[in-house]
Amino acid sequence: MAAVARGFGRETNVVLLIIITAVFVDSAMQASNHTRPVLIHEEMDSRKGFLKDLRNLFHEMDQNGDGTLTATEFSQRLSDERVIAYFKALKLDVTDTVSLSQVFDSDHSDRVDVVVFLEGCYDIQGESRSIDMKSLRMQMQWMVEALEALQRQIRSQSESPKSRYWPAQLT
Repeated sequence: MAAVARGFGRETNVVLLIIITAVFVDSAMQASNHTRPVLIHEEMDSRKGFLKDLRNLFHEMDQNGDGTLTATEFSQRLSDERVIAYFKALKLDVTDTVSLSQVFDSDHSDRVDVVVFLEGCYDIQGESRSIDMKSLRMQMQWMVEALEALQRQIRSQSESPKSRYWPAQLT
């Protein structure tokens, strides 16, 4: 009888342990469900704050107040230690000012408005990820293949019989 009681006690302990684990897992799952909206809200607030700080920085850098940054304004302001420190605080690397201004001024207008500035800064924040590098390699490979195909097409046209009618041969 004592052996049966000891065996029953062990089974009871196992059952209690399973129940306690189930309650713990359930409460953890409920906490996780409540945490997700909070995390999303915090991330969105963080982004809004980041963009607000960048907008203020843009207006400080816009010396003539026309709502755009010229390459000259941009490079002058990026030589200011306070502006550099502010960019670093926002986790933005601005050490290569020429490349940075080229990234922002993709239309070569020598002017960057606040929207382009905000988008550019938001895109370059943080470190590059492996997926960014993979995407860049794929795009470069596509460009190489397209240029090689174009080169083959130009060569084949220059070697064709009608090429003798062209004013100059492409080689």
